[in-house]
Amino acid sequence: TVNGGITDAQGLFNLTNLWNANFQSNANGVLAYSRLLTALGFNSNLAQQTAQIVQERQMALNDVSDLIGIPGYSVTMIQTLRSYVSVLPNPTTININTAPAEVLMAAFAGLTRSSANSIVQNRSGSPAKSLTDINSLLMRSGAGSSVTVDAGLVNINSQYWLASSEVNLGTVSYTHL
Repeated sequence: TVNGGITDAQGLFNLTNLWNANFQSNANGVLAYSRLLTALGFNSNLAQQTAQIVQERQMALNDVSDLIGIPGYSVTMIQTLRSYVSVLPNPTTININTAPAEVLMAAFAGLTRSSANSIVQNRSGSPAKSLTDINSLLMRSGAGSSVTVDAGLVNINSQYWLASSEVNLGTVSYTHL
């Protein structure tokens, strides 16, 4: 059997957002990643540590598995992070229409898990079609006016996608991401 899927890579937090074009630490990206780590129950200090160590070592990340070389990350943690982060060639915005609740909590400072879950439910029937729609989606989801939209961090479209495939031949299985 052959199975496959496509995931919106911009529905995930892009680790490349931890740095700007000059490979200097991006404070907004570090804060957002810190919020994601907190939402997942991990040490939020790893966000700053990750940005700093990668910058010091001048080692570009090519895949989420590259985090294993940074103190504080475990194989189990990286497996969990794969559902929430990506590594893309350029900094990108987060697509609010496809991001899971935890990534939405990273994108919007002060967004509660309850409001993030409401956004996920509300957007399925009425996705945001413009940046203005994001504000109304936030209001409908109970986020209130205390959560602000940073157009440099969120958007409603995507340019990057991740494809996966799985092939099963009898007792042999091969998965490719």
